[in-house]
Amino acid sequence: MMTTNNQQKTNSFANTLASDFYKLGKMKSVYIGAAIMLALILISFAVFWLQVGDAKKSISIANDKYAAVQADSSSTQEQIDAAAAEVKTANKGLDEVMANAHGNLFSFASLVNLELMLAIIIGIFVGKDFSNGTVRLTVARGASRLHIYFSKFIVMATLLLGYMLGALLVCGIFTAVKGYGTPVFDGVQFARLMRTFALSYVALLSAGSIFLMLAFLTRSSGAALGASLGFYILIGVIVSILSVRFAIVSIVGGIVGNDEALQEDKLYQALSYLPMQQMSYCISDKSMKVGEAMKLLFMPIAYTLLSSFVGIITFVKRDIK
Repeated sequence: MMTTNNQQKTNSFANTLASDFYKLGKMKSVYIGAAIMLALILISFAVFWLQVGDAKKSISIANDKYAAVQADSSSTQEQIDAAAAEVKTANKGLDEVMANAHGNLFSFASLVNLELMLAIIIGIFVGKDFSNGTVRLTVARGASRLHIYFSKFIVMATLLLGYMLGALLVCGIFTAVKGYGTPVFDGVQFARLMRTFALSYVALLSAGSIFLMLAFLTRSSGAALGASLGFYILIGVIVSILSVRFAIVSIVGGIVGNDEALQEDKLYQALSYLPMQQMSYCISDKSMKVGEAMKLLFMPIAYTLLSSFVGIITFVKRDIK
């Protein structure tokens, strides 16, 4: 009897999960989101490619001018030196552009604004199941509420992973078009890219779990979407206000000769502890201290656990109307 009950519970969860993946695959917003992501990546790289093209054009013009000055017998040494300086400046400009050639590759997750994408898709996906009575019917048929919540969480985590892998692949291909620039993209840089991927995934997963919690709290498509977008905007406003304060602290610190004033500011240090603010710290092709990496890892995990706990408790305790 015990085996039969456990098997029924397992089958119930598997069926719920399969149903959620099926419904996700039918959602047009998932594919619209993927198309928007591709467009945003293309725009970002197009801007970079234009910068490279302009820099190379400047080099070509400077080289032609230098050759013309050298070929002209009436040219003075000052004119030749000036033309040579223009060539040097043009080459330096290209070096500066190529110095961050793989910047878009490391920023692959932020280029497409996956947090906003998750807020919209999760709000629609979960809210629609409440609005059309699917959740109520599933629970009435004996499905565990815990299974329903974790099913949605797994689907969200899988969607996020798919989006991130797709964005990374496209950014990798586009980066290779013009080269990786400097520093040389070697094994160390690849390892740091994988570190960026892992930390970004954990950070975005925490954002997704917060949006999932809000969707289960509001229990309708419109309300879930509004709550998720509202929370996203609220965090953005708070960060903008704090950024103004940081700028003032930085200016004052510069006036008094204290370059570390900004770094020592308590609110600046606290910014990385806010939800959905870890992404900008994850994107780096530089070495990272263990303490910094641990903070970027554990803070999102804490937000994921806390939001999941709140979402599950409220879903289990509240009646479904």
